[in-house]
Amino acid sequence: MNKIEFIKQLSDKLETTEKEGKKIINAVIDVIRINLLQNEKILITGFGTFCVKTRSEREGKHPKTREIIKIPAKKIPSFKMSKRFKDVFIQIKKKL
Repeated sequence: MNKIEFIKQLSDKLETTEKEGKKIINAVIDVIRINLLQNEKILITGFGTFCVKTRSEREGKHPKTREIIKIPAKKIPSFKMSKRFKDVFIQIKKKL
């Protein structure tokens, strides 16, 4: 499912226009993005947690030259499913 399909499904569920659905999705994404940029954790009970994790510096190989290089530490966005959501997902998957 891509963003457009997601917006259509959300709009149907909320019985609203796709224009309103798009505004809602974009607002949610913006709130998540802004908070992650401020290193804030976003906990949605029953769904999961968005947070920023730090990847430590490591060695890697340059794809062309195969030379060993240092890959600097960096911060990356992360999402972890809640246990409740994961359990429901596993139960549904088992039934299929």
